[in-house]
Formats: sequence, structure tokens, C-alpha cells
Amino acid sequence: GGNVGARSILSKETDVVSLVEVYDQGIVELEKCVQELHNISMNVADRYWDFVNAHEDKGKGWDSKSALQLSVYRRGNHIEIKWTSIKWYGAKGKRTSLRTPITKNPDTFAYHETKLKVHAKDWEFDMVKETELKMQSIRRQAHHVVRGIMSLRNAKQVNRVTPIDGSLSDEPESDGND
Repeated sequence: GGNVGARSILSKETDVVSLVEVYDQGIVELEKCVQELHNISMNVADRYWDFVNAHEDKGKGWDSKSALQLSVYRRGNHIEIKWTSIKWYGAKGKRTSLRTPITKNPDTFAYHETKLKVHAKDWEFDMVKETELKMQSIRRQAHHVVRGIMSLRNAKQVNRVTPIDGSLSDEPESDGND
């Protein structure tokens, strides 16, 4: 009939098991997305650090040193990409650093350009802006991917609590007393 497209794509012999397996496969694929976003963020950070190091190696004095630190790390499915300001104190040879986190907008997952500009040197600001634009996109994508993982885990939990057999039969199952 014309309603064939509405039926389950799963075979009847494997309905419940396959549904959980499909959820698990979805989680595995989304975790691959998290890994790839982490890989990309590491490449973006490496490009930024290569730029900073090349400039710092050529320059003399503290004006040629960046006062920003970009860090990227992953714990489980969480990717953290953050900017920190660095201030140096003390006499030459005995300098210590004070690292201060820079706050980002929790709704846009982005660092505001003016907050980064306060800490960035003129020579690096264009690269900071370019890097942050890419990192903001990665943060936002990772947020949505992780929400997808959480949604699939929740769907699996619902299926554990109330298993379904996936059949679309219109007739009630027989209890053997017919």
C-alpha cells in the first residue's frame, strides 16, 4: 500500500536489539565528530602558536612577546578552547607569570573582540581574531554534537525503561487463550 514508507526500516527479528544498536552506532559516529572537531581545533591552535613563536623569535623585549595564551584540551566528549591573559612580574631571570582567564559569552561560545584586544599585541590581533572566529565555530559545533550524544543516551534510557518491539501490527497479540 501507500503507507509502506511509514513502517520501520528494521527487520522484525531484530527490532529492539537493533534500535539500541542504532542508538549506539549514532553515539559512536557523533563521538567521531567530537574527535575530528578536537583535531581541527588543535590544528588551528598550532597555526596560531607557529605565528606567535615566529614573531617572538625575531623580536626583542617584552613588546614582541604575546600576553595571550590559547589552550585546547579534550576530556571525554568535552572540548575546552580558552584564551588566558598572561602578565609577567619580577626581575629578569626571576620572572613569574600570573595567568588570568578571559571570560567568554556563554550564549555565543565566543570571546568578545574587545576583551581579546585589551590583552593582544597589535602585531598579533588580526591572527587572534581569525583564530577566535574558527574556535567559536568549533565550540558551537561541539556543543550541538554533545547534545546529540546526550539525546541518544536519553533515548536509549527511555527504551530500557519501556522497551518496544517495533511491530506495527494492528491486531493485539494473542495471550494463548483464544
